[in-house]
Formats: sequence, structure tokens, C-alpha cells
Amino acid sequence: MSFTTTSSGSSSLNDSELVDDESDVDEDCDEEINNEQQEEESNEDLLPEEFQNNESYSPFMKLPQVPLYPPDGPSVAEITLVILSILIKHNSTDALKTEIFRGLNLLLRTNFFPDNQYKLKKLYKKATNDTMECHLFCKKCMKYVGLKEDKLCCPSCSEFIKKSEKEENFFFTAKLKNILSSTLEKNSQSYDGNFAEMPLVRSDGEEKVFSDLPDGSIHAALRGKFGPSIHTYNLFGDAAPAFEASKKTIFALMLAPNFIKKSERSRNVKLAAIWVGRKEPAMNVVLQPFVKEARYLAEKGIEWTDHNGDARNCKIFPLTAVADSVARPKMIGSCVHNAQFGCTWCYHPNDAIGQSYNRYTFREPCPPLRTNVSWKADLETALNTGEPCKGVQNESVLLDLPGFLIPENIGVEHMHAADVGHSKTVLKLWTSNFRQDYYIYTPAKRMLLDKNISEVRLPTLKNARLLTKFTDFKSWKASQTKLWTLHLSVPLLIEVQKPKDVAVWARFVAAYWLLNQSTITETDLITAQTYLEEHSQGYETLYGTLVMTSNLHQTLHWPLAVARMGPLQNFSAYQYEGRFPDIKKDISSTKATAQQCSEGSK
Repeated sequence: MSFTTTSSGSSSLNDSELVDDESDVDEDCDEEINNEQQEEESNEDLLPEEFQNNESYSPFMKLPQVPLYPPDGPSVAEITLVILSILIKHNSTDALKTEIFRGLNLLLRTNFFPDNQYKLKKLYKKATNDTMECHLFCKKCMKYVGLKEDKLCCPSCSEFIKKSEKEENFFFTAKLKNILSSTLEKNSQSYDGNFAEMPLVRSDGEEKVFSDLPDGSIHAALRGKFGPSIHTYNLFGDAAPAFEASKKTIFALMLAPNFIKKSERSRNVKLAAIWVGRKEPAMNVVLQPFVKEARYLAEKGIEWTDHNGDARNCKIFPLTAVADSVARPKMIGSCVHNAQFGCTWCYHPNDAIGQSYNRYTFREPCPPLRTNVSWKADLETALNTGEPCKGVQNESVLLDLPGFLIPENIGVEHMHAADVGHSKTVLKLWTSNFRQDYYIYTPAKRMLLDKNISEVRLPTLKNARLLTKFTDFKSWKASQTKLWTLHLSVPLLIEVQKPKDVAVWARFVAAYWLLNQSTITETDLITAQTYLEEHSQGYETLYGTLVMTSNLHQTLHWPLAVARMGPLQNFSAYQYEGRFPDIKKDISSTKATAQQCSEGSK
């Protein structure tokens, strides 16, 4: 997913149409907030004296407590609490909440209910402030400056720095200690306080099995270095449009804990950092506060209280980082995927076609793998010469994380590489040129595929979308393409595609299926590696070098990634991509987009 987005559709509004004068954004926001604050202050004068200017009370306590219908009717505070509880339970937007409260104000002839964004946000302002912090950086020097609350000057150019929507010189981060300790405390009783991450126990002579992250080599390395009682979490970085027809992009850094069951991790994905702007962020700047706190929690540990009331301390480490081919180079300081030596995990030279490097032709023997030692050596050369060295360009702050190695701890993510990558590319190849013998988009073949798909009755697949017609494949979501690839493609293609093409494709499907199981053996890894190499070689033989993309090349590193981190589903982007709608759901205007996202991310 790209860091820069463009508007599509001539009838859609763009940012310049929604905001007449972007230079006045901050002033408009301040004026709007001041007006609402004055209105709120006038309302507070009507409250009981004991609640006025008393910060020890919660915001709800400052709402009128007297019954609306004496002597036993509900109060404004009670009605507000009940309605908000229901709306939050059903994941309602702030816009809906304010509309309901506006209606109550009209019906009950009052103005105490929170009928605008300012009043509503004030009710849970303390919770928001406790979890998200605003950081500033110098847009001229691209240097981190500090927290918004401080009077800040750039350490490089000494220029005074002030938060500015126009400059886009700020971002928000979560307090890792709070969100991780909250996850531990919330789940303490169901786990009896035991969140141990341990590998499967096997008897002597039994084949090695990979079922979760602790079975992989990088978790074993962390246990060997920092002790067996460590806890871990995964990182994910990606970008998405702020809203439809917007030039603004949201970059979000998210994390998911590994110390709870696999089935519960997607429900516990947390927002760690967020930046909104029109240009790609200075990644090291955005990651710097996160890395600083993550390093502290790894070295000193995190304090939390278990369900028995006992104080506990545990060390918690980032285990793996996952991102698509656009965000990943920004996070680790490498060259982009279509540059020379653009692969993160090996030294494939990336053959030049025309004026660009974007053809990962099959090579036998396979190019040597990168290691953390070779990465640092290439980085040192790049820093000394000022030029990229074998695909390594800049130093990443992620290298400051204890036990975190680049490229070993970087996940080879399958959603982008296969489901929206290679699988879609193959379908486009087979349906683009009617002169080729592998063309399957004739009217007769389309009708047959549509008919067969409509007649398929699959068992219930968790978190899977229903597959639509084959003629709609270009609009399939990633999960739909995955469903097609793993479960339907081979049996349905036999009737419409040449046997040689199906045979090459079936090798990819078999390897993908083996590595996507919940439990994988060492034999499965060897078999999958063989299938993937045969698929890559056969794919190039059938269709030429022009189709040898970076997405296809990444799949060759899947078996190694499983050996390091367990099954592919353990470090998939699916659980994180589903978080973006929650982050964006409370965006109600083009102003202060980052703040709206951070406030709605609780």
C-alpha cells in the first residue's frame, strides 16, 4: 500500500475543496474549540457547586446528578452513561452519538447532554490523554524535537517548533507501558497469571514441529539471551487513505501481543503510533519515541498487577516487524523493492529491464541469504560512502531494540506477497492477452468458471469472505483471493486451462497450503521449498522474465520465515489491516485528522 494516495473519480471532493484555506486550519480549529469551551463553561455554572472546578471528579460527575423527573427519575449523567455504554458496545461513531444527544436536548428542553464533539470528547478526555502523546519534529531538518507540551526548539537549526496542521510536523504515540500492562491485567484471571511463551515439547527423535512463534528460531534466540520467561509482541506498519478522495495518508504502527492465545490476538491489536500527512513520513522520527520506550520495557520490564492483587514484573520484547513492500524499506532503511539488490532477505541482484530493476529471475543456486552481520557491514559501507551498498541505504532505529535483528526479525508477509500480489498477477496474466494459449477469459470459459464457483459449497471458513463471480476477480479482497488460491483454483482451472499451466500453478498452491497450516513439520518446509522453486522456475519458462516480480520472489523465503517465526498466519497482515476502519471511523472533518484518529483509537 502506497504512502501517497491520489483522488479518484471526477465527482469526488478533494482536500482543497473541503478546506478553502489550509493555512487557516489551526486558527479555525482554535476558534471553534474556544467557542465550545465558552459554552461549556457557561453550562458548568449551572452545576452544583461541589462539582465546579473540581478535577478529582470524573467528567461524568460534572454532569447534572439531580433527577430530571423528581423524585426518582434518571439524571442527565445516568442517561448519558447508559446511552454511551450501548453505543460504544456496538462500535458507533462519534457523529451518531452527538446526533442522539442533540435529539435528547431538543426533546427534554435542556443543553446538558454532550451534543457536539468537544463535549463528547471531554467525557473520556482523561482516558485519551493517558494513552496517546503528541510529538513534534522539525520539518526542515527532519529531526525529532520532543513532546508538544514542552517549549521546543530544533536541536539542529534552533528554530522554535509549534504544532501545525499545515506543516504536518507532529504525530501521536501510545504509552506502551499502559496498553501492554492493561492487556496483561485484563487477561490475568483467564490465564491464571501465567503468560509463558514456550515451544512445543517433543520427545527424542521426534520431528521438529512449528505451531506458534515460540517454536521459531528467533524466539529461541531471545529466550537464550534474556531468559525463558520473556513476553513478546509483533509490529506492523502500513498506510491507508485518510478518507475517500483524500490526498492525506494515515501511517499507523500497530502491535499485537504474542503472550495470549492465537485466536485472541487479532482482538487485542493496539495502535502504537500514527502520523497523517500528504507526503511519506520521516520513518526514523516517527519510530524514535516508540523504540525508546520499547527498549526500556525490554531492559527494565513492565510493572503490572495480577488478578490476585500481586505486583508483577516481566520483560517484553518486539519479536517481529511486518510491512508491505512500500512501508518495509522505510522502516528498516533499505532500498525499495524495485532497486538493485532490493530483496530484504537475500542478495538477488534484481535484473535490470529497461531503466528499472524489477525482475527477480529464478537463479540456481539461490542467491546467498542476508544476515544481521552482513546487513551491518553493508550499512557501514553505505554510511561511509554516502551511497547504497547492496540494497542497504540508511540506519534504522529498530536496530536499537534489544534482540531485534535485521533482516532475521522482519516477517515475509503473505497477504501482500500472495493474496494481493502474485495470485492477482497470475489471474491478470491469464486474462489479458487473448492471443496467448493460456488465455482463460473467453465468454465460454468465464461462464463455466462463474457457474462452478456459484455451485461450490465450502465448509465454514473463519474470517473468510464469500467468493463472488470469477468475472469480478479484479475487485476481490485479499481474503477472497486467498480462498480462490488455496481451495478452488486448481480443481476449477483443470477444465479451462492448459495442463502445463495448471501443473506449475498447483506447485505454488501446494506450498502455500503447507505453510499456512496451523502445525508445520520440518518435512513440510523442505517440500514447500521444493515446490516454490519449481513454481518459480516453471513460471519463468512459461511466461518469460517480464513476469518475475518481487512478490513472487518473496514467496521463495516463506519456508525460512516459518522456521524463524512459525506458520505464516502467525505474522500475517490480516489482523492489522482490519484495524484501519476502527482508526478512521471517527474522522468527521479534514481538520485535525491525526488527532481524531488518535482519540478514536482507544
